[in-house]
Amino acid sequence: MRRRRYVTHLVVLVLPAILAAGGCGSSQATLRPAQGVTPSTSAPAPGTTATPPPNSSSGAIPSPTPRPLVVDPQLLGVLPAEIDGVALEPDPTTAAQIATDPTLADDAEAIAVALAISPGGSAGDDLAIVNVIRLRPGVFGDAWFERWRKTYDAGACEVAGGLVGTPSQMVIGGRTVYVATCAGDAHTYHVHLVDPALIVSITGAGARGFGALVVAGLAQ
Repeated sequence: MRRRRYVTHLVVLVLPAILAAGGCGSSQATLRPAQGVTPSTSAPAPGTTATPPPNSSSGAIPSPTPRPLVVDPQLLGVLPAEIDGVALEPDPTTAAQIATDPTLADDAEAIAVALAISPGGSAGDDLAIVNVIRLRPGVFGDAWFERWRKTYDAGACEVAGGLVGTPSQMVIGGRTVYVATCAGDAHTYHVHLVDPALIVSITGAGARGFGALVVAGLAQ
């Protein structure tokens, strides 16, 4: 249980930054006043009329309502139920924490997270952290996917000690998969499923190759 809590904590910390940098979210940061500080307003000069705020009844156009990023457990239906005898367990709590980040919804409309963790020996645990994301229509493209992979790999491998070598492209289970290697022999895997527009990104570690096994067992 301690190992599981540690892994889910890493997902919550790393994935929102990866999503924002990889193409989801605005390129401009939103500035907010410090907690407990209310922005001051100046009184109008004598003989002048105060300008109404943008959301008043003056007819100004209000800010658009943010599009939600939802947790959709059905996304995990493309994953195998288990890998090498270890169950892939849904983690809706972690997915819900990630979905609260307002910068993620520009490109992604739904997310789900699953974990497979098998305690190991002195070499460490075998594990796979699987993120399934459904993109909004028209978002996916080669440039987007390349940017996504680079930022995901950098964020995931930073936890393990950094990237090693150059990411490669291979075929697993008849699918084109983009694979990167982290220090400590962890790996990342990326697959684009076109119907619907799903991205499956995995961080795997351990001698049993859980990440590759997830890719090999994808349903689409």
